[in-house]
Amino acid sequence: MIGEDSSPRFFCFESQAPRTVLYSNNNTKVASLHFGQGPQLGNATIGARTQPIRDLLAAGTSPNARSFYAADGKRYEWRRIPNDPDAYDLYALNPPVVRVAAFRRYQEQIPNLGQCHGLLQRVDAAAT
Repeated sequence: MIGEDSSPRFFCFESQAPRTVLYSNNNTKVASLHFGQGPQLGNATIGARTQPIRDLLAAGTSPNARSFYAADGKRYEWRRIPNDPDAYDLYALNPPVVRVAAFRRYQEQIPNLGQCHGLLQRVDAAAT
C-alpha cells in the first residue's frame, strides 16, 4: 500500500502531462504515473517497483470494484460504497478478507496546507 503508517500524512499530486507525481508531506516522492498515448494507460512507479497502470485497475469481485497486487504480493481491492460515488473502501483479499482503509472525497481548506480534496484513512481491522 502507498503510505502505510500510523501517523497522519499529507499527500499531494503534481501533474504535468504526461506525468503525475505523488508526494507525501510535500517533499517525499512516493509514486509516479507515466501516462501512455492513445489506448495505452502507461506505467506506475511505486518506490522502486514499476508496473503497468492496468495492473492497478484489474477487475474486482464486483462491477464496482478494482483489484491490484501490492509489493508484498497480497491482493487488495477498492470497492465503491453503494449510493455514494465519492466513497471507497479498500479490502485485503487474502483470507480473511478485511477492510484496511477508507477513502472519502470532500472539499475543505486546511490551514497551512491549502485545499484538501479527500481523506484516506487506515482502518483498524479489529474494529470492522
